[in-house]
Amino acid sequence: MNTCSRTAVKILAAAGAMSLPALVNAAIYSPPRLTHVAASTDGSVYMKWSGSPNPGPCGANSGWVKIPATSDESIKALAFSIYFGGTPARVDTSGCDGTYEKVITLYSPTG
Repeated sequence: MNTCSRTAVKILAAAGAMSLPALVNAAIYSPPRLTHVAASTDGSVYMKWSGSPNPGPCGANSGWVKIPATSDESIKALAFSIYFGGTPARVDTSGCDGTYEKVITLYSPTG
């Protein structure tokens, strides 16, 4: 194996090791309904449901997950829409934002 190939293998191995923590903290939840939704002054939105993990994989947070302030406004609005509509939800998380799991996808399977 030549030096270039060895270097490429080392770089790929390092990149894989760096991405592993995000994969370890990834989860898919399908709550029947959201029980709480809250917005913070920095633009983040927090959600929880009956049976949400507490402590979660990112730490003790009373079962809340977080849509970061930098996320698209449509996903934040959808959280409130699902909450007020009382419809089931699918919440996909990946990685941590402090002690909160970071929401990356949110939708209602019923429409």
